[in-house]
Amino acid sequence: MILQPVGIRAIALNFPCTIRTNDYYRKNFPQMVAEAEQKTLARLFVTDNSTSADIWSQEVAPYMSDPFRGTVERRVVSPDETSLSLEYQAAIDVLQAAKLQPEDIDLMLVTSLFPEQVTPGNAAFLAGQLGLTSTAWNIESTCTSVLVSLQTACSLVRTGEYRNVLVVVSSTYSRYTDENDTLAFLSGDAAGAFIVGELQPNQGILGTKIANTAATCGAFYNEFTTDEQGNIRMFIRGGKGASKMFNETTVKFIRLCCHGAIAAANLTLDEIDFFAFNTPSAWYSQVCTRALGINPERTINLNPLYANIGPTFPVANLYHAAQAGKIRGGAPIRPDMLSEYDGSVVKYAVNIGGEISEHGSQSSKRATHDEARTIVTLLRPKLVKASPNIPKNSPQDDEFILFVPKVARQSKYALSVRFRYPKNTFQNSVAQPKNLPNQALMSVHPYWNFPITMGKVKFEEPVKTAIEDI
Repeated sequence: MILQPVGIRAIALNFPCTIRTNDYYRKNFPQMVAEAEQKTLARLFVTDNSTSADIWSQEVAPYMSDPFRGTVERRVVSPDETSLSLEYQAAIDVLQAAKLQPEDIDLMLVTSLFPEQVTPGNAAFLAGQLGLTSTAWNIESTCTSVLVSLQTACSLVRTGEYRNVLVVVSSTYSRYTDENDTLAFLSGDAAGAFIVGELQPNQGILGTKIANTAATCGAFYNEFTTDEQGNIRMFIRGGKGASKMFNETTVKFIRLCCHGAIAAANLTLDEIDFFAFNTPSAWYSQVCTRALGINPERTINLNPLYANIGPTFPVANLYHAAQAGKIRGGAPIRPDMLSEYDGSVVKYAVNIGGEISEHGSQSSKRATHDEARTIVTLLRPKLVKASPNIPKNSPQDDEFILFVPKVARQSKYALSVRFRYPKNTFQNSVAQPKNLPNQALMSVHPYWNFPITMGKVKFEEPVKTAIEDI
């Protein structure tokens, strides 16, 4: 079946301001950390001794000695942040990225785990804040909600009933996990948004496969209780037998859905360039790659950085993969035109008069793709066409770039320092250069926010360049 070219037009991601590391729990809950193996997280994720040869058990095993089960950081809402506030900012960012106004949206689908009240969900409230006059629905299918929303939105656009569908998703698990329970170690907060609409030929969603998960019912449940102040609280609890259920069902569902979507698209695994899995645990991406028999370098794992952010994870993984240049909208990026060298920068310093003064170094607490890195690009027509944030009139130069991601800067913006050289300076190679010409046009972008904008240029002048040490 040949489908109309419908898919994701723009994507955005939003996190709360508070970053909670493992040291927070070591300092504030030392007894809980010491007794972690008697708590919920240990019961949920353990190896199955009866089937120790299965993929799930093998991948869980290396994390058994870690009370945090591989999670290093998690973003959590502060008292003045809500699921609605996270969703609102994600929605505003994606509208800006797509160059659309609220009145251009025909339908909004919203998933909130969990909304600001037991019922209804956040859709109507968010529509009011955004000034939408169109339809707004709540849609919920636990951790797969965003994929269900994507399939639903694409189907509705293909019918001609709607043109632009705004999908918004949030997870605020930290508010619904008991801070005195180790399940809090795995609980993070986030929001994401994307817009579904018509695309160019040969773009868009090529195939989908969604299955019901009746076999996993009871893995988690919600419990209402009263806190020390007498307030009614709802907490997420782990169900009995959840660990055995994960062992028995995870690989089956991964294969069922991935092979089903690939077959629907009339493709093979080898023809897929990159995989963005849901990664609710630190080992989940390894389970996926082994279940499908693919190279782990063809996917991304953000769980150590964000913990479990539930239905927001597919959006986060897609966003970061795009930010890292692993996937691109528009025409495909040829690897001979752009290459990023993750973790290639051990230390950096940028000092430009009174305008910019920054420095940094690698940290063991950050994922490699969140560290400063170098990028080599050959600005050619195909690359410019495929990159929404590169001006279409850009000269065909060769570029050597220092890129510092948002996380490394601890800022809402990334830093991009670009050195431009005449075409063919790098002899049509995107390998790390071992020497450079003595002059380049340098531009500094301290407000880089991919894929929305390159931000204002703070400095752009010819400079002398040289490589002193590699």
